Amino acid sequence: MNVNLTQSAADALKKILEAKESDKPVRLYVAGFGCSGPSFGLAFDDKKEDDLAANASEIDFIMQTELHEQYGDFTVEYVDEDARKGFILTPSTQPESGCSSCGGSCAV
Repeated sequence: MNVNLTQSAADALKKILEAKESDKPVRLYVAGFGCSGPSFGLAFDDKKEDDLAANASEIDFIMQTELHEQYGDFTVEYVDEDARKGFILTPSTQPESGCSSCGGSCAV
């Protein structure tokens, strides 16, 4: 398992870890599913038996083995712009998405 961090993501995560005074690893997880496919999230969590671990920019990351098998490695970016602010998690294996209709049914 590899986690690739942009410098802005590493800086932002280190600030959060310092402010929370947390020594727990950062978990990458599926935060939900929508019309465009899965969205991913980050959370502080304890390592579980079936987790994979990686270190990037002196930050420990974990994720379930099954998640890595399905989506591969992740790139974590941090955006701090007027319209949006937060982390963007991009898997190396792009997930299949829905039909993007959200308001209607898919034409099959």
